Amino acid sequence: MQLSLSKFQSSTNDGKPFMNSDLEDRASPAVGLAAALSEKAISAERVIAGVRLIVVASNSLTYAAFSDKNVTISRLAYWVIALSWVYAVFVYFFEPYRRFAVFLSAYFSSISDAAFIMLWLYATGGFYSPFYVLLYPAMVSVAFRFTARETTFASLVYSAAYFALVLSLDQLAGHAQEILVRITYIFLTAVLGHLISREVLEQTKSKISYKEHMRAVPIPAHSGCSATQLQRW
Repeated sequence: MQLSLSKFQSSTNDGKPFMNSDLEDRASPAVGLAAALSEKAISAERVIAGVRLIVVASNSLTYAAFSDKNVTISRLAYWVIALSWVYAVFVYFFEPYRRFAVFLSAYFSSISDAAFIMLWLYATGGFYSPFYVLLYPAMVSVAFRFTARETTFASLVYSAAYFALVLSLDQLAGHAQEILVRITYIFLTAVLGHLISREVLEQTKSKISYKEHMRAVPIPAHSGCSATQLQRW
């Protein structure tokens, strides 16, 4: 969401901006709320980027040190590790989501992360890969950043991709119950993540709205409380 602040600003004799009218003063809480929520979304991307680095490092170490290479596709696994490192480091240090809106898209994030995870699972054994648990924190990361509709889309992508992976490797026979449980928990994780995210968002909105309201309320000189103190509060 892009908001123009030009209509809220004008030039005084000394060239400094000021609010044009009381009506625009009343509109500023909405502007402040939108800006704060936008910054919160970017901060969430920053947190997820850090977590992604930890996950890639953990998977790399675990595979290199403990995995039985005879039951995996080692060459593909190391290629996925290399590409994952490039992607994770690039997103963490260069923060492309600040400049390119596509990196803030739930659809791009869901599909790209799902592709990396499915390649990794394919290389490390498909159904037998111990790394299938990556599906659950991946769903939490989607629910933490996006809406219910987008989270639902991501859960369908992850579930369909995992089912297609197992089916393509002919590993469905004899494992139907385990696969059903794993896919069911993808949806349950999505629901739980969305509920937590919604509660956090509501609390954030309430806090920001209250702060903006307090900034707009004139403070009597005898109150003994400064605007700076209210902002910090």
